[in-house]
Amino acid sequence: MWSSAVIYLSIQPRDAWQLTPFDFWALWDTHLDKMEIITGKSYSKPMSLAEFHELNEELDKIHGNN
Repeated sequence: MWSSAVIYLSIQPRDAWQLTPFDFWALWDTHLDKMEIITGKSYSKPMSLAEFHELNEELDKIHGNN
């Protein structure tokens, strides 16, 4: 999570360590929205928080809640 904040969100390492998961995902989702606008939705975006939760729920159904 913190390395993604530094690499993709251009946050300084000392600041990235202070991000809570909620803060990170809020910034991440904003970054993805911005990239879609800039590229005209041709940006191959990584997983958003909502997609992450959806995938987790599906995997829990298949494999149980681990």
